[in-house]
Amino acid sequence: ELEDLRIAASLEQDARLRSVQGGQTPELDSAVAKAEQEKRVLDLEEETVKLIVSLNEEGKNRMQCQNHLKETSAELVEAERVVRYAKSRLSEERAERDSLVNELEKQKETMEETQRALERARAESSAE
Repeated sequence: ELEDLRIAASLEQDARLRSVQGGQTPELDSAVAKAEQEKRVLDLEEETVKLIVSLNEEGKNRMQCQNHLKETSAELVEAERVVRYAKSRLSEERAERDSLVNELEKQKETMEETQRALERARAESSAE
C-alpha cells in the first residue's frame, strides 16, 4: 500500500512535470493570464497618457489659434476704422475740390465777361 502511494505520487509528479513542460498547469495558465491582463492594463495606461498629452497639445494649439484670432479681429477692426476715416476725408476733399472747381469756373466766366466788355469798349472807342 505504501508502495502504491509512492507510485501514485510519482505518477502525479510526472504528470505535473509534463504539464509544466507543455504549459498546461492551472497555476501556470492563471499566471500567464494574469500577466497578459497586466500587460493590457499597462498598454491601456500608456495609450491613455499619450491621448492626454495629445489633448493637451491640441488645447495649447486651440488657445494659440484663439489668441491669433483675437489679434486678427482687433487688427481688422482697426483697419475698418482707418478705411471709414479715409472715406470721410476723401468725401471732404472731393467736396472742397468741387467747391474750388465751381469757384474757378465762376472766375473764368467773370474774366470772359470782363474780356468781352473790354473788347466792346475798345471797339466802341476805336469807332468813335
